[in-house]
Amino acid sequence: MDSKLLCPYRVYKGKSFLTFTTKHKLKYKCFFFLYNNYSIADLEVKSKVYSFSFVCENQENKSIKFDPCIGLTIGKILNEFFIKNPDAIIQYICENSDLKAFKRQKSFAQWTQKHNEDAEKVLIQAEIQDVIYLGVLLLKLHPERKKIKSFLQKNVTQYQSTQKIATLNEY
Repeated sequence: MDSKLLCPYRVYKGKSFLTFTTKHKLKYKCFFFLYNNYSIADLEVKSKVYSFSFVCENQENKSIKFDPCIGLTIGKILNEFFIKNPDAIIQYICENSDLKAFKRQKSFAQWTQKHNEDAEKVLIQAEIQDVIYLGVLLLKLHPERKKIKSFLQKNVTQYQSTQKIATLNEY
């Protein structure tokens, strides 16, 4: 059977999360948390800001094989979110306890570019090597886009004066 026929995976709604199971029997949970009175460090924004995260629940002794349907499923979840919440801003921070945050950041950028459908989105990623990998996802025409990008650029520039490699990318 063609794997494209199974993509994206079927997503189920839980009480406060979305979930899907891959062909390798890996179960993922996706979460959107709304911040109240949110500001990004010293930057206050008028829009609703959500944290987005997803975790593999049953990875214990399984290696995660490359599966293009995971990216497609996450992309579809994000597309549907922005159709319902066009003024929203999504922030994420890549978990790095296993030193794979850079890889997660790269995958998220690829998924966002490849599966950017319906309402066109832009991803602004800030990376401070071995310190933090984060991103902000919002609609391309969002009124606070330039303000957020300028703020992140300012912070990246501050880190560039240290020994850390810091970059800002927009996709």
